[in-house]
Amino acid sequence: MPYFFKEVFIIGIFDNFKKNSQIKKAYNLINSGNYAEALKCYNEILETDLHYTDAWFGKGVVLQRLEKYSDALEAYDKALELDPDFVDVWCGKGVVLGELGKYQEALKAYTKALGLDPKYVEAWYNKGVILGKLGKYEEELEAYDNTLKSDPSHVNALHNKGITYGVLDKYQEALNCFDKELKLEPQNTNAWYSKGNVLTKLEKYKEAIECYDKALKTNSEFIYAWIAKGNALLSLRKYQEAVEIYDKAIEIYDFMAPKSEISNALKIDPNYDGAWFNKGYALEKLEKYPEAVESFDKVLEIKPENVNALFQKGHSLANLGKYSEAVESYDKVLKINPNDMETLYNKGNIMIELGNYQEALTSFDDVLKVDPNDVETWVDRGRVFVKLEKHQEAIESINNALEINPEFEPALKAKEEILEAKK
Repeated sequence: MPYFFKEVFIIGIFDNFKKNSQIKKAYNLINSGNYAEALKCYNEILETDLHYTDAWFGKGVVLQRLEKYSDALEAYDKALELDPDFVDVWCGKGVVLGELGKYQEALKAYTKALGLDPKYVEAWYNKGVILGKLGKYEEELEAYDNTLKSDPSHVNALHNKGITYGVLDKYQEALNCFDKELKLEPQNTNAWYSKGNVLTKLEKYKEAIECYDKALKTNSEFIYAWIAKGNALLSLRKYQEAVEIYDKAIEIYDFMAPKSEISNALKIDPNYDGAWFNKGYALEKLEKYPEAVESFDKVLEIKPENVNALFQKGHSLANLGKYSEAVESYDKVLKINPNDMETLYNKGNIMIELGNYQEALTSFDDVLKVDPNDVETWVDRGRVFVKLEKHQEAIESINNALEINPEFEPALKAKEEILEAKK
């Protein structure tokens, strides 16, 4: 379930562009989105003059827009060979290096740009983005502060500053940033969504839902907001409403990627299966177990080894009295995670229902290998021995529970029942 995310905004770096007629033509082509023609124009310029710095810079920008980052980097380096103090090129180089995942090198490029122009707003902003990717959050915040000193209305800096405060669990500071952002752009979808996420972290679910609703008012197909709203409703135990919201998110997924093309849906959002899982969980809470099983099966169609879906499916099947199928689901969990205590415990209880007491003991013993102090398992283990009419072993098991917690009521009651049965 995605809570926080950052967006890297491509900077505008043409302010100091020297526009002769050819450069101006290429510039206009870029603005119109005609990158192929713009690239052709720059190549024609460079055929006649390989030392034309602005042409190398412009070519780098076009290649960057075309996401040909390695080629863009070469073009920027050519420009810097000709003019090492071309500040816009250093900034553009930083963007490209960032896209290539070369964050330390990108940081050096932005630092160079800021050495040439300490008030270069976008260099400060993009430096902040890179510092965030490196996990240097305090330095990242300083970079955004420098951005906002020169441009107090820089909404992207405010937004990312809020996101970073959220990462640092400084939720009030994060809210302040998003409120400032929304004062500048009241219809900003991401700001409403991110504010909602912070309020969710603060467990202010009703206020969070109000924010998600405002985000959805500006973009009714914003899947993240639908899922986040569903999660908030789930936290408020409004399970039926949550199911309806998850259905809406799934409807949008299915519209954007045909059902037969699950891989496409995952490209849209790798948490596609999360909507199905959360829907299944809500249905379980509503005791609509057949529908819950269907939802968990959808998750498993996408991710066959999703242990949470396998476990919850087993739980729903057990509630339907389909014990053998529940065991199959639990066994799949245990194949992936043999020491999953909750799965072992649930399997043990199902084995009791099936009358397979030896298998139940095996499951409970496996739980106790992981946690010898699990008092509930000691008690249930004792009850299995009662079923097997092995009362001495049952008493020993119950006594183990009481050694751990002498006041554990289920153990006291179970021991009393066993002693009474022996009379």
